[in-house]
Amino acid sequence: YESGELKYRGEHWQECAHGKGTAYWKNGNVWCNGSFKDHQPHGYCRIYFRDGGLRYEGRLEEGLPYGPGREFFDNGQLRFEGVFDRQTHHYGYGARKYVRGKLYSGKGRLIHNGDFVSDGHQSKPVLSKSDEPLSPFESLLTGQAGILPIDVG
Repeated sequence: YESGELKYRGEHWQECAHGKGTAYWKNGNVWCNGSFKDHQPHGYCRIYFRDGGLRYEGRLEEGLPYGPGREFFDNGQLRFEGVFDRQTHHYGYGARKYVRGKLYSGKGRLIHNGDFVSDGHQSKPVLSKSDEPLSPFESLLTGQAGILPIDVG
């Protein structure tokens, strides 16, 4: 950075972060630790929140989660563990694209274990007939909220 703080330490190729290395937030905390290709996380990596908490660990392809990985809430609780599809999700931006795995609430409660389908903006659990119906709150968390009945009486 212009302030003289370390931005990246690791292997380079043609002046690009390429190979094993560590990239840093401006505050000096680690942003990403793992493999890089053309300045982007690529291969197995750990991505961290600005405050230092683990945000994601797993495989990335050109900066996008792809394949097996784990995503965490900022409180440290596991959010999702399973398979990611990189096509609609740039890590930290945009929609999440889960393919198959376990989705948890922010308090660590398992919400869904199985397949997910994407509407192009977000992933939604695929419910089977044997799945328990979701509570209204869990429906909001998983993006399956419809119009909730309102008692006007």
